[in-house]
Amino acid sequence: MDESAVESLVAKYPILERQRDRLAALRLGAFCFHRTFGLGEIVGYDEIASRILVNFKEKPRHSIDPIFALKHLKVLPEEHILVQFRKNSEAIQKLLRDDPAGVLQLILAHSDNLRATQAEICDVLKSILTEKEWKSWWLRAKKMAGQNSRIAEPEQKSGYYALRMEPVEQIDRLVDDVLVAKQLSKKLQSARQLLGEKDIAAQSEKIVPAYEELLRLHRAIASTGTDLNRLELLWLCEDFAAALGVDLPDDISHEETIRSIDAVADLANSLSVVQLGRFLSEISKCFPETFLSTCLLLVRSCTGRTVGCAVNFLLANGHREDLCTSLEQWLRDGSMRASLLDWVLRNRNQGKYHELLAPLIGPKLFRLALVAVDQESLRQSGTRKIPLAETISTDKVLVEEILTLDSQEIAQDLAQMLLANQGFDPLTRRSILARFIRIFPELQKLLDGKSAGAPAAKQSEETTLLVSQASLDAVKIEYEQLVTVRIPANTAAVEAAREEGDLRENSMYKMARQEQDVLLSRKAQIEKDLQRIQLVNFADVDVDKARIGSVVTLIDKKGKKERLAILGAWDSDPAKKIIAYLTPLGRSILGKKVGDTVEMEGQSPRTIFAIDRWVDVAAKR
Repeated sequence: MDESAVESLVAKYPILERQRDRLAALRLGAFCFHRTFGLGEIVGYDEIASRILVNFKEKPRHSIDPIFALKHLKVLPEEHILVQFRKNSEAIQKLLRDDPAGVLQLILAHSDNLRATQAEICDVLKSILTEKEWKSWWLRAKKMAGQNSRIAEPEQKSGYYALRMEPVEQIDRLVDDVLVAKQLSKKLQSARQLLGEKDIAAQSEKIVPAYEELLRLHRAIASTGTDLNRLELLWLCEDFAAALGVDLPDDISHEETIRSIDAVADLANSLSVVQLGRFLSEISKCFPETFLSTCLLLVRSCTGRTVGCAVNFLLANGHREDLCTSLEQWLRDGSMRASLLDWVLRNRNQGKYHELLAPLIGPKLFRLALVAVDQESLRQSGTRKIPLAETISTDKVLVEEILTLDSQEIAQDLAQMLLANQGFDPLTRRSILARFIRIFPELQKLLDGKSAGAPAAKQSEETTLLVSQASLDAVKIEYEQLVTVRIPANTAAVEAAREEGDLRENSMYKMARQEQDVLLSRKAQIEKDLQRIQLVNFADVDVDKARIGSVVTLIDKKGKKERLAILGAWDSDPAKKIIAYLTPLGRSILGKKVGDTVEMEGQSPRTIFAIDRWVDVAAKR
């Protein structure tokens, strides 16, 4: 807008008298920013309609009322990053790539009150970066902002990033964060960063207030904080005392802090590898009489990363025989948990573990692993993969190592357990079973719906598959996808890979052919299964004992209850606590009454607490 246009508009709307300067800033050629439309350039003024014309990327010569513009358009200075991007995009792209914190500082310098939220920063850059690029850039920018003396970070995710008028030394900033941060996690994070500063020893007097604040916090949460917070504060107090060259106060004790830990396994799973090593070392020093049993508890109960740390600690401290004895005992009594089984299978051929783990590898271990996968599928919700199932399915030599010296009867038993396992999808089950068949070709009968070597009467019992209408419809959809989409696509992939040349060295061809075998095998299995199905609706089910169509409540010795529905062969949905009647757990429950005991290898016995009908339970959901 030129001067005459401003005068005309003020004369028409006297209330705009105080807005003369802002109206004058809406001049021809000025760049402006709209939160929805992004960057725009004022290219004209329609005096007849009293409208500003703005070129936005998606809206050229967009007409805007001047009063609306005063509220929703922000005129940008020449130094603004969006204006600079319009004039020299390569230079700004380089700045975004090489100096994210510098870009953030530039954005804050031209933000209201020199501050902006993450959302506001995103609004500025969304016309430059794609959503994927923004996420990657923001991760780097946040990390580098913490090292920039001019940028103040927010306490909360929704808070403001602010530009300091004067730079603050990193040590001073971190000390301030320890003292004034409202969240304990932020205090601890800043304290850890402070310890990592190179020149902390030369400025020890500056960190005394932070040390005193950590001592205060440790005393404050001595009886109320979490195990992890108490332990981390103890370590930070120790490390600050060492940096200052002083002793810890008498009222802060290693022994008392570690003795107060309620759940050692839960705490260990939340520690980093370095922290866990420190924790185990301190247990061995403070409580030499119990540290061996504690380490063995972690090996037996914790996640894979923690298992590995505890094993390494035991080996490094001369407890190989104790560990070996315990592993063999847990295998004999079937008490190995999924995380430990997974760790054993993944590390069995590593040099430093081979001698320790080799005696464990065999059908017994594999049987426990299958049971553990089946149980894990019932415990977890959603589509998250089961680590142990992933290890079994991707390990191409595991089955051969387990079965080489064993009989066909053992192989058949394991293969049947595999086929009924709910922790593997159908194609994965059949892919693993193919490894069994390479060693014992007679097991091909399992793929044909027959039990190799089973009595005729038993084969007759297993001829019919009891399925629900819903699961039948789902299998028919899967079959349609196989025939019309997946198999044709795989056939094309095989032909494309064949054209690449020497098939002996063509990994893409081998992978495509392996997938072809699995897909065709699944297609053949569905076709055979469809010929032996019998529909059931679970409506006429008595509750005198567990049947197909029952909902059974199990209770263990500690009083913990678990409710499971036993439905048709294709109805398995572990996330919803639904198991197929053909699974090992389903078979162990069928026919039992309230008060009977259910036993599964590798699991503690449980008692049937109640039996209900599935149709009644489903109707209430």
